[in-house]
Amino acid sequence: VLNESPRVVYPGSLQRIDFGEENDTKGFCVVELDPEESRGAREKSYEFVNVDARKFITIKVTILETDLDPMAKIARSIQYYDVSDAIVQVFIEVPVSRYKDVDETRVREMLSSSHFIATVRRNMIAENRNRLGKSLSESIEPLEALNTYFEERKLPIVRRELLVERGKQLIEETSRDESVS
Repeated sequence: VLNESPRVVYPGSLQRIDFGEENDTKGFCVVELDPEESRGAREKSYEFVNVDARKFITIKVTILETDLDPMAKIARSIQYYDVSDAIVQVFIEVPVSRYKDVDETRVREMLSSSHFIATVRRNMIAENRNRLGKSLSESIEPLEALNTYFEERKLPIVRRELLVERGKQLIEETSRDESVS
């Protein structure tokens, strides 16, 4: 409603034209006028009627370093939506190390029931890695360096503890071998 007296209504277009209208309700107005009334007072009623406009769907997926099967995660994300006869865009955030695990052709196949695939975009996420400076790497203990490495790889704590324990055993074996030589 743009004005109340006389009422001016602009319902907009009947169809979505871009992803900016993805969540907009689309429809038209039915206006009943009484020609016997004076100008500005002819409106008897008006009603907004929803239409079943074509769906625009944006699917966002974030692949993590720890995801075992990135394509399965993408498939689950797509299955969450009813993409049939929709115009679809897919944005996939993916670490550099997992970029090649995302097959755009397979993603497009998963969207085969859609009306149109606007885009399938893979955005690489830069990995934040701690670099040990030369002076620090000379003074850091091997187990501390190993633990830092596993933390950066975001390994689960149980796995990390197991690997650190195995690393400790290897360091002790190496130390024993060096003392025998």
